[in-house]
Amino acid sequence: MITLLCFALIALTAAQPTPPIIDVEQPLQLAFDGAPLDLPFQPTDSAPLTIAARALSGDLDPTLEILDAANRRIAFNDDHGTARADLAPSDALLHNLQFSADAPVMVRVNTFSGTGSGSIEVSITPTAALTPVPIPADALIVSGSVAPNAIFRYALIGEAAAALTISARATDGRFDPILTLLDTAGSVIAANDDHRSADPTLARRDAQIVLATMPDAGCCIIEVAGFVGMGGAFELVIARTPVGARPG
Repeated sequence: MITLLCFALIALTAAQPTPPIIDVEQPLQLAFDGAPLDLPFQPTDSAPLTIAARALSGDLDPTLEILDAANRRIAFNDDHGTARADLAPSDALLHNLQFSADAPVMVRVNTFSGTGSGSIEVSITPTAALTPVPIPADALIVSGSVAPNAIFRYALIGEAAAALTISARATDGRFDPILTLLDTAGSVIAANDDHRSADPTLARRDAQIVLATMPDAGCCIIEVAGFVGMGGAFELVIARTPVGARPG
């Protein structure tokens, strides 16, 4: 009886499929059948990365979720909302993620409804060099994450003296962001840790800079870091400050 049980356990173990391992610039084409697909990923450094999930067949609405070793969510995206021509509106994209080199993560691929069948391509690519983005006419929302003791950077370009409201709000329930706005020479224009505004979209420890003014050069750098070097996931919200707005 013991021998038969051992053989049964060995057979069961052998039958368990080994999850595919994803790596940078090695896209995977996966068959989705209604169950989440977990892809182990081992970062080799803290260079920013972009992860995409693109439906290749079937009526699929992919989602991407990044989990740490404790199964805590680092980042999530459903519809990417960017101008990338290689992605359908319902494809998923996580841009400018930073990881610790010694901390493996899990890339979880699912669909918005958790159902459906078809093929999904998942890719991890290095994030392109920092390129200034024009100041939006409406609010711009950028999803990002930062590894412990790292800094997330985002560049803006626009007319000098334009007034902006910039917010960094945690999306993982734990992150305490610090927000800094710099000119291209590295001088600090404005900074904030815990905002004191009445903005209902922000938690107590989120950060916000109101009435930030673009420098004469018309280009600035936004930095997001964690309080005392903590890492986490966040949304960066950039909008023109309404006329008559005041800090606080």
